[in-house]
Amino acid sequence: MASAIEIGTVYGGGLALGIALVSFPATSTILTASDGYGLSSSQYGSIFLPLFAGSVLASLLAPGLARQHGLRTILIAGFLATALAMTTFALSSLATGAHLLAFAMVMVATGLLGLGFGATLTAINAYAASFFPKRSETALTALHTLLGTGTALAPIIVSLLAGGGHWWLLPVGVAVAMFLLAGVGRTQPLVPAGAGGGPMMGVSAVVRALPRRFWVWIGFALLYGVCETLFGNWGSVYLHEQRGLPSATANLALAVFWGAVTAGRLLVAVISTRVSPAKIFRVLPVLIVIALAAVAFAQGATLGVMAFALAGLACSACLPLSIGTASGETPRFVETVSGWMVASYMVGYGIGAFAVGPLREVGDLQLSDVYLLATGIASALIVLALVLTRRVAVPAAA
Repeated sequence: MASAIEIGTVYGGGLALGIALVSFPATSTILTASDGYGLSSSQYGSIFLPLFAGSVLASLLAPGLARQHGLRTILIAGFLATALAMTTFALSSLATGAHLLAFAMVMVATGLLGLGFGATLTAINAYAASFFPKRSETALTALHTLLGTGTALAPIIVSLLAGGGHWWLLPVGVAVAMFLLAGVGRTQPLVPAGAGGGPMMGVSAVVRALPRRFWVWIGFALLYGVCETLFGNWGSVYLHEQRGLPSATANLALAVFWGAVTAGRLLVAVISTRVSPAKIFRVLPVLIVIALAAVAFAQGATLGVMAFALAGLACSACLPLSIGTASGETPRFVETVSGWMVASYMVGYGIGAFAVGPLREVGDLQLSDVYLLATGIASALIVLALVLTRRVAVPAAA
């Protein structure tokens, strides 16, 4: 039985990780402002490439390294990498007068965050599922609710601090929290109960042992990552640049999006006791299609914020239900499933974050056009959700 400190370390890491992940999109108007970092649309999109690469690399390597060195080592390494990322990001605010130096520091920061995110999320997903093996879906929903709370808090904190030019206090605070969590983690055993069956199996043997359905889950996580990132990474830029809304309003919409993600996860946890989780899972991609269209056509502050609220509800439980169910279907390889699902999600994140800038410039597209094109991706999610719930029902999220 895990101790309260162990559980607090894992779940506290989820909250801090959520704040760290959205710290860059939350400061998008500062990063792209002429009196800020002055990044172009392509440069802003490119800062997420190191994050994508680092997170995929860490997610793919973490399961094997966990079997060799222990999952606690992966968790602490993730905490430390995230802390260094936030420290570098905060220091970059001192170099805004030297454009290339500031840009390079931001790229280094996102690369470190990618390594930290991939390692940390892989570890905390595996810990949450193994700490509560009889309620793994509930445990993962709670974990991702805290992660979502962090993502919702980041834009609000930035908005409060940006007026006085002190936005850099956000990454400083996250860095301190991550260093503290790493220190606490070193004092705890943090042994995942019953996780990681078949530790002596190589990668090729694990691949052969995984059911075919797992690869459908991988595809779902990838496509979902694209859609979520279009909302989470480009929403503020879209509302500020194309729709002409003030930076504070654009950040409010981003905060509402992540807040709705968190609220939606809690709502799913409640209603899944009465409504089949499989039905909920099939409905969510349909709502994503509607939300993408709503964002594309939104005019004005009220409709813009409402569209992103709908998007948050649509995205809410997709990822935790995916990871929780895939882990439940393959309990022998909980670290591998967690890591590879995170890696697939982050591949989608990379496509959504990095490809939009060049796509806009080459195709002369506005962001509203990108959102409309993405309805095709969300439509594919609908098909995959039907396939995944046709034979095996999604376990309850609560």
